[in-house]
Amino acid sequence: MNKEKEIQVNGDASSELALHAPAIKQIIKNNDLLTSFFAENSKLAYNIAKRILNVNKKLASISTLTNTSQVKEIAKQAEKELFWCIDNLQDQNEVFSYCSKEDENHD
Repeated sequence: MNKEKEIQVNGDASSELALHAPAIKQIIKNNDLLTSFFAENSKLAYNIAKRILNVNKKLASISTLTNTSQVKEIAKQAEKELFWCIDNLQDQNEVFSYCSKEDENHD
């Protein structure tokens, strides 16, 4: 007997998404294209979250530094990482918006 793994989420938005997960899983079960699409999105979301966590750790370390050049360098790196996250989240939003909307040029 194949027992489904339960989804564990922490945020309110994640809880809303998780409500749809069992139905989505059934829909994509035999569709390699959708399975690949969701797997790639999952990897991207994980990488974004990982980068944000790393930025948070770097920024937390600033309070212990006395060298202003080190502080500036960490802030510069953090800004670069956060802009990468913003760009990728915007791209992700564009892709999902495109996939979830009806073709507006359709007559």
